[in-house]
Amino acid sequence: MTDDSSDKLYQAIVKAEDTQFRQSLIERNKAEMTYRLTPQEVKERIELVRDVMKNVMEAGAHYEQYPGMDKPMIKKEGAEILGQTFNIRPQYEVKITEFDNYHREYLVKVRLFKVSYGEDHFLVGEGDGSCSTLESNYRYVSEVKPVNIPVPSNYWTLFKKDRKQAFDLLPKNHRVKKVDGEWRVVKAADKVENPNIPDTWNNVLKKAKKRAYVAAILTYTCATDIFLLGNGDDDPDENQVPKRTSPSSNNGNKPGTKKDDVEDANYEEDPGFNLTPDQLQSPKFMKDFVFKLKSISDVESFRKYYSMDISMLGTEAEGVLEMCDYKIFKLTKEK
Repeated sequence: MTDDSSDKLYQAIVKAEDTQFRQSLIERNKAEMTYRLTPQEVKERIELVRDVMKNVMEAGAHYEQYPGMDKPMIKKEGAEILGQTFNIRPQYEVKITEFDNYHREYLVKVRLFKVSYGEDHFLVGEGDGSCSTLESNYRYVSEVKPVNIPVPSNYWTLFKKDRKQAFDLLPKNHRVKKVDGEWRVVKAADKVENPNIPDTWNNVLKKAKKRAYVAAILTYTCATDIFLLGNGDDDPDENQVPKRTSPSSNNGNKPGTKKDDVEDANYEEDPGFNLTPDQLQSPKFMKDFVFKLKSISDVESFRKYYSMDISMLGTEAEGVLEMCDYKIFKLTKEK
């Protein structure tokens, strides 16, 4: 037998073995596709997720525990650990819808495949997610601008006694904020349309894929019994928190025009929370504080009285306001 004939025979044998192996996988896939988990196996799957959460995941890195919530909210990093645990590989399908002024929306469908012997085994779950540049985090930009006005010498003394008197020492829409480790007088800049929307496309696509992936993983692993589904911003899902409508979203302003000036807080009724300047600089503290409030009226007073302080948080302000909405929603359900 010539070398060429031997090579052809070898290839034929390999092909036959490969075909047989693939056929065996197909037959096993069919069997597994019709297999149903027993109640005990479902319990074991849930316990596996709990065990991974306890021994592998870390709070803050893989999930967030928000005050007032019964379950922690999983992050993408935590969902990826669950994906590795269950040998899951995602495949993404992306649809783009274009709007005026370079705005676009990404609709993402993710399909989860069980991995075995280095190959996609069979489809085990799906999830959908979307994100748009019309969402306020991407559509608008704002900044806090330091001004050349010194902090009044008696500002802090008055601040401890009467916030209104302390604020009256400053020009309208100005507050004191720590900038680069130094307390400065700053002006709350108005929100304007983002002039560089294409710069956000990549982040928006990642956010849509993240939302779809986390939703699919939680559903397949039965982890919704353990984790809350986030909206991709490491905040509670919009389905768990009533959607808050931005006052500026329907004012008909054209891109690039300024929104209405930030409203001054109503200082006629001091709710008596007595938050310190450092506490007002911390979005996390303010979220935690809101969730410790016991009544809807307290939450509404907090949001109204500290409206200027919240606006000074820049991009973090949205999260504090959403926490206010969630707390009101939770208290309303408890009535």
